[in-house]
Amino acid sequence: MATSGTFTWALDIAEILNEAAELAGWEARTGNDLITARRSLNMLLTEWANKGVNLWTIEQDTIDLIAGTASYNLGTETVDVLTLVQRDTDNNDTPMARFSIEEYMNTPDKVTRGSVSQYAIRRTATQPVLYVYPTPDDSTVDLVYWKIRYSEDVDGFTDNVDVPRR
Repeated sequence: MATSGTFTWALDIAEILNEAAELAGWEARTGNDLITARRSLNMLLTEWANKGVNLWTIEQDTIDLIAGTASYNLGTETVDVLTLVQRDTDNNDTPMARFSIEEYMNTPDKVTRGSVSQYAIRRTATQPVLYVYPTPDDSTVDLVYWKIRYSEDVDGFTDNVDVPRR
C-alpha cells in the first residue's frame, strides 16, 4: 500500500472546535457557541504565550537605530525579548546587557550619547517599548534581537491555528 508522500495535514479552526466539542460530549447548536469556542481558543493561546516560551513563537527581528532616539516600539505581537545584539555595517555583533526598567528610569542622564551598550524593556498594555542606553550617536548600527511573539489570532473558522503539529 502506498503512502501519501505529503506532510501538510492540519485542522482548521472549525475542525478543532468540533473535535473538542465531540470529545467533551457537547454539540454546537448556535453560531454563538462557535464564537464562544473561538474566543476560548484565543484566550488559551494568549495564556500559553504569557506562561512561558513557546519555541515556535521565537523569531529574529531588527531595529534600525536612529541617532538621538532612545526608545523604540517593538510591535503588538511581541511578548518579550530574549537576547539583543548591536550589529555594525561589517556584520560584527556586540552583545548588549539587559537592565530593568527601574534601573533605566533611575539613570540620571538619559540624553547621554554614545555607543549603545544596555537596553530595558517596558511591557505596556498595547506593545512593549525598548529603551537603549546611552542614546545612539550613530544611525549606521542595527539592533538584532530574538523575540517571543504571541500566536496569531484565531479570526476565521477556515484558518489554521498558529501552532505546529508536534
